[in-house]
Amino acid sequence: MSFKPTIIALALASAALGAAPATAQYGAPPPQQQPQIQPPASTAVPGQRQLNISKRAAKAINELQAAVNANDVANIPARLAAAQAVAQSSEEKFYVAQLQLKAATASKNQAAIAAAIEAMLASGGVEQAHVAPLYLELGDIHHKNKQYAQATAAFERVLALDPRNAQALALLAETRNSQGQPN
Repeated sequence: MSFKPTIIALALASAALGAAPATAQYGAPPPQQQPQIQPPASTAVPGQRQLNISKRAAKAINELQAAVNANDVANIPARLAAAQAVAQSSEEKFYVAQLQLKAATASKNQAAIAAAIEAMLASGGVEQAHVAPLYLELGDIHHKNKQYAQATAAFERVLALDPRNAQALALLAETRNSQGQPN
């Protein structure tokens, strides 16, 4: 069972930031352009999540976003490390993890996708409605990589949040069966 396209899309869309440059999202002027006037918060687009990114973190996050959007695989690791180092708030950590997930998804690296999902969940910035689906995807990745203890823990987290989740129940049973444990 693979839920990757839906869950990954859900995770990437959860902040509803689209492709707007990070500088526009943080209120800082884009490089080599005139400062843009930001609309008052009351005119924000309904349903769009507004993130509060500090000026201290904005530069590193903007550089990471530019590298991820350009699929600059040579510079993404260094930009990611720099952004993670300056991200302090849960919103900053969440957005960095979201960019990490976007880069990992583009590279189709399952271990990197799992690390990005773990970072998103650890940030505390994931909306409650998205927590169980992210744990479900994380468990599925661990199961496919025969990391049964991690898969079991992820599926149990899903079931703690949603005891009637049939997919998590089935995958947990399959994981335990793979370990030779009773369901």
